[in-house]
Amino acid sequence: MTINQVAVLGAGAWGRALAGQFAGAGPVTLWSHNPSRLEPLAQLGLRYTTDLSEALADADAVVIAIP
Repeated sequence: MTINQVAVLGAGAWGRALAGQFAGAGPVTLWSHNPSRLEPLAQLGLRYTTDLSEALADADAVVIAIP
């Protein structure tokens, strides 16, 4: 199985760290219910959203990093 797209759910410390690591290998979408957590991540080149269905739409793998 080839993983082309990863969705990371949660933009806390773990979610941001994991998304950053996965981004080195391919496309990542980071999801959070809180848009203020996502805005600073634009400079990292990560795709991000507050819409859960959008985050999961094209994901081959999902990482859950929420409490």
